[in-house]
Amino acid sequence: MTDYVDGELRPGIRSRIKEHLTGCSGCRTLEQALQKKAVEPFKNAQKVQAPGIVWEGIKEAIAVPERAPVFIIRRPAFALAACAALIFLMAVFARPFFISHGPVAEYMQEQAEFFAYLDTGANGFMDEEGIGLGTSIEEYFL
Repeated sequence: MTDYVDGELRPGIRSRIKEHLTGCSGCRTLEQALQKKAVEPFKNAQKVQAPGIVWEGIKEAIAVPERAPVFIIRRPAFALAACAALIFLMAVFARPFFISHGPVAEYMQEQAEFFAYLDTGANGFMDEEGIGLGTSIEEYFL
C-alpha cells in the first residue's frame, strides 16, 4: 500500500489496487490515513543533499573488498608432496586389509580347521603319524 501511495507501482498493479479501493472501505481508509500521515507532510519538503563524506562512508561500509582468487594448490612441489602424503596414508590404513591380522587371524584359522576336521566325521584327534591322542569322547567313558 505504501508503494501505491508513493506512486512507485507499475501502471497495471496500480490500476488493480485503485479498482480494489473503490469497493473496499477498509483499504480506502488505510490509503487516506497513509496519504495524510506519510505523504502530505513531505510534499513541500525541500530535498537536502548529504555531504560527500557521508556518501563516502556509506560506500565504504557496503563495499566488499576484492580478494585475489584462492587456489587450493599453489605450487607443483606442494601438489607432489600432498599426493605422496595421501598415498602414504592410504598404504598405512589399507595395510590391515592385505596382511594377516596376527594372533587373532591365526586363532580363527585354527578354529576353522578344527570345525572342518569335525565335519569329516573324525572320532578323535590324531597326531601327524595318525595315532589317536585319546580325546575321543568314547575314551573318556571307557
